[in-house]
Amino acid sequence: MAEPLLTVIVPVHNVHQYLDRSLESIVAQTYQNIEIIIVDDCSTDDTGKMADAWAKRDQRITVLHLAENCGISGARNVGLARARGQFVTFADGDDWLEPDICQFYVDKMQQYRLDFVACGYYVNPGNTTWSGKAKDTFVKKRPLLRLVRKMHSPIRGYTWNKCYRLDVIRQYDLKFDEQITLMEDQIFNVVYVLHTSRYLYNITPLYHYFQRPGSSIHQPNFKKAKDVTKAITTIQMSIWRHEWQQAALNLKNNYKNKAPRLSRPLSKDRNKESESKY
Repeated sequence: MAEPLLTVIVPVHNVHQYLDRSLESIVAQTYQNIEIIIVDDCSTDDTGKMADAWAKRDQRITVLHLAENCGISGARNVGLARARGQFVTFADGDDWLEPDICQFYVDKMQQYRLDFVACGYYVNPGNTTWSGKAKDTFVKKRPLLRLVRKMHSPIRGYTWNKCYRLDVIRQYDLKFDEQITLMEDQIFNVVYVLHTSRYLYNITPLYHYFQRPGSSIHQPNFKKAKDVTKAITTIQMSIWRHEWQQAALNLKNNYKNKAPRLSRPLSKDRNKESESKY
């Protein structure tokens, strides 16, 4: 049986100092049946050239150059549109991966027939991680929604420490919201979880999240405050809408099962009687 293809989508923008480290960790994965889609979001440094050089070295790499800057959500959406794998995950161009993260994803997705799997991660510099016992933990929808929304949780709302089924993403036409710049990954995770049912996480740290010194994402401003408010509202409305739909469906099913029959087929004698009158 052929090994399932795993797509790794890598949106990049002006990360030439870190790209080699990131891509080296991806191509060196112990699980080799992967496709790597690098989406160059209109970089103004050498990021695009470096990505093209990597594509010449490894035939599993495809580089897509965007004509204009679309932001990380737009870049991820472009990558999803081109993905061919049964499973899909994400990596940022300034982060790096442990060698067995792809093997972990594929093994768990196949072994337990999952819709979603998440792992732990390191925060660098410092190599800090979540403390606790690392084990496979099956979780239901509501607890998982809390985990991806909670600030202090072992998996949080990131996409780069998670694996998804591409057929689910395509079936429900799931995309990243390109109108906001913060918490877009949390929105994606919440909507994905609402459409699925089989989940697992293990806090073994297999991803290295690199916090660049002076990174603008950690600097507060009015636009970010608006995006956070919009994201929280979008997430809550998505959950409420799903709950209303489920409640309506349950009510409909209960009515079908319990409602008395208001009509019954005519007996054979009644049918004959009716026919004789005409």
